[in-house]
Amino acid sequence: MLRAEHIEKSYNGTQVLKDVSLNIKQGEKVVIIGPSGSGKSTLLRSISGLEKADAGSVSYKGVPIREKGAYDRTEIGMIFQSFDLFEHLTALENIMLAPVLVHKENKERAKEKAMELLEIVHLSERADYYPQELSGGQQQRIAIARALAMNPKLMFFDEPTSALDPEMTVEVLDIVVELVKGGMTVVIVTHEMEFARRVGDRVVFMDQGTIISDMPAERLTMSAAENPRIKQFLSQLGQYN
Repeated sequence: MLRAEHIEKSYNGTQVLKDVSLNIKQGEKVVIIGPSGSGKSTLLRSISGLEKADAGSVSYKGVPIREKGAYDRTEIGMIFQSFDLFEHLTALENIMLAPVLVHKENKERAKEKAMELLEIVHLSERADYYPQELSGGQQQRIAIARALAMNPKLMFFDEPTSALDPEMTVEVLDIVVELVKGGMTVVIVTHEMEFARRVGDRVVFMDQGTIISDMPAERLTMSAAENPRIKQFLSQLGQYN
């Protein structure tokens, strides 16, 4: 579904990604882990088309993403660390906005679909609430519903719980688990290791701008035993003894 080959990216003379290659199959759940500054978020932005890599190639369904109009970019959804909801719009209006403006959907149909998505993220009773009236976990769930409103075929999650407290983190991760069970293709950057094992088909470990391990999720603990760098990382998180 997505193929990234030999990606390189630098900021202000500092190389952040170094010859990174990654393939994502349709229906696959890929979790990217690693220490802060290892290039995880930059890789996500580069392979999703949000940023242009300095070198290498990225193709979606066999078509290079650099080609203008090569594919419908609404097929790719992105959830960021920050919620980025429009403060002057209600939860319902935030979800309806893109389908109406981009897909030219009828407002009544868009509203009906938005209400269905609010049900999915368990926030139908908050339809008329503004972002400032919602908790952080609720705002992130609205952001997920907003992304789903565009019917994406591939979803990227960039540490969606990093700005949340533990209770709100559980709220959001439970919603992601439900999406994964529905068969959606997802790539997730996270520090939640139990979550990574729970939802991932593969776990990709990055360090210093490179991929040093790409393993089946169930091998994460075993790989830590075999690889000192992964063991050190998990130990720092308190998730490996």
